[in-house]
Amino acid sequence: MEEFVTSGSDSLSFRTIVLQHLNGILSLTARGGEGHVRIYGRMVKGLSDVLLPFYDDTMTSDYKTYEDNLKTTNTTNSVKMLDLYRNLFRSLNQLLNRNDYLQSSIYSEEDED
Repeated sequence: MEEFVTSGSDSLSFRTIVLQHLNGILSLTARGGEGHVRIYGRMVKGLSDVLLPFYDDTMTSDYKTYEDNLKTTNTTNSVKMLDLYRNLFRSLNQLLNRNDYLQSSIYSEEDED
């Protein structure tokens, strides 16, 4: 994977960026309230944007379903919005699993250097 320079000699691998997104999203799952739903949604959509170049046919279909459901959902209903974001997040995780994208990070952190 490519590496991205963040500042000076520091660099981040693409996998590290994805893991940081996942960590941020998971840290919000224990919180509640409408504000957290909006933040959660923005973070899930951000992860979706990062992974867009890696979408397969299944994920493309799942994202289309998300967009269609978003058009017909009352965006002021935080419970419905949370369900939409959670479904998108689950689809993104399934995409990562199908591609074995994060497999090595499950077992060790050695490759992060």
